[in-house]
Order: sequence, then C-alpha cells, then structure tokens
Amino acid sequence: MGSYDRNSTESPLLRLPAELRVRVWRHTLGGETIHIGVHDNVIKSCICQSPVSDADKASIIKSLDEPTWYDTHPEHHLKCQLAMRVPEKLRTDSAPCLSLGVLASCRQIHHEAALLPFKENIFHLGQEPIEWLGNLIFEQAHAITSVVMTSRCCSWADSVMKTEFEDMLRGLKTIVMFEGTVANWKYAELRGYIDGDGMPTSKEPILMLENMPIEKATVAVYRSDDPDYERQGANKAADNRWADEIERRLTAPSDGLS
Repeated sequence: MGSYDRNSTESPLLRLPAELRVRVWRHTLGGETIHIGVHDNVIKSCICQSPVSDADKASIIKSLDEPTWYDTHPEHHLKCQLAMRVPEKLRTDSAPCLSLGVLASCRQIHHEAALLPFKENIFHLGQEPIEWLGNLIFEQAHAITSVVMTSRCCSWADSVMKTEFEDMLRGLKTIVMFEGTVANWKYAELRGYIDGDGMPTSKEPILMLENMPIEKATVAVYRSDDPDYERQGANKAADNRWADEIERRLTAPSDGLS
C-alpha cells in the first residue's frame, strides 16, 4: 500500500468526512487579513495586527460627522508596516506570516486545501499589486475573493492594468477601498476623475473594477491635506456622497463588457 492510500485510510484526520476536513483547513489557513507589499524590491507579506478590521474602520470613517485625515490610515497599520520590513526568518509571533506548512504534509491535503489561503483570507494590497498578482498562478489569483485597497493602489491604473486586474481577480466578491485624494477636488476635476457635481467619472481609477462580479463594496474617503479643501466645495457630506456612488457603481450588475 502506497503512502497516499495509507494516509487516507489510517490518518484520523483524513478519515474525517470531507466537509469536516474542509472546516479544519479553513480554520487553519483562513480568516486573516494579509498585507502584501514590496520592500527593497522584494514582495513581502504579514498577517494584519490591527484589532479593528478594515471594513469596520471604513464604516467608522463614513459615520463620523467630521472628515478623517489620511495620515490616520498608516497609523492604523503601523505595526503591520514595521513587521513587513523584518525578514521572515527573524520574525516573532508579533509579526507572523501565514503558515502553509500543512499543505506540504501530504498530497491529499494539498489537493483539498491548496487554494483556500487565497479564497478564505482578505488581501490588503500595497502600491504595486500587479507585481504580486503576476507571481501567482491563475488558479490562485482567481480564488481571491476579498481585497482591501487604497487610492495609491490605483494611481497607476491604465487600460493594460485594467485588463490584468479583470483577468486575474475574476473571482473578486468583496472590496474595501480607502480614498485619499478625491477631496482635492480641483486636482480631481482637472484629471477628469469627478464631474461638476462631484460625482466620479469613468476616468476614476477605482472604477477599473466596475465590470467585475463584486457583491459588496465599502468605500471611505479621507480628508485631503489640500489647504483649499473646503473652499473647493468639499466637505464630509460630499465625500460620503462620492463614496456611495462608487459603491453603487462597483456592485451594479454588469454584462462583463469593458
């Protein structure tokens, strides 16, 4: 009897019903927010250390009466950003990476669970998400269902990047977006990102995801550091109105055509 057959018949874990095994794999490999970034030209990752989820943080920002400064976003993930700069072999429990060792334990577990780290976790993408996505095989990228992004993730957006995102993240269902530049209305109008009423136009970079099968979108707008923020007509109500429109556009039914 080969090791594969022996494992499947003798291992107490592998003899569990398939649905129970999947619950074990999900508990072991999922349920985290994973930061992805590039430091010193190396793609790095770590498990988020913030006690407040990004979705909750975005909801809090939208609910406040006064605008929230963009500087508070890096502070929200300061411990995570510091951890990303530590080589993985030197990290402690305070800067953990997702452990994937169970996938190397036997072929059956790998077959059943290899895509769960991508499907069952939230990925907080850094400023160069395409570089990380390009290192994944299609099956891994297609399994990703939830991401967190900031406006800086989309600052490079063009038609080529849009096509790559649509191709790689075709399984995306949930997105949390933190926008840090829309409040600079003069700049946004010059670039064509908003119209005269402050609503997003088709040039708005985050709308490169408009044709994807997103079911839930949460968008929060930070206050710009532009000294003319209020004189340009921007305010918290206008920021939230813009965010609501982005959420509506991202989750609107699409025929999948660009």
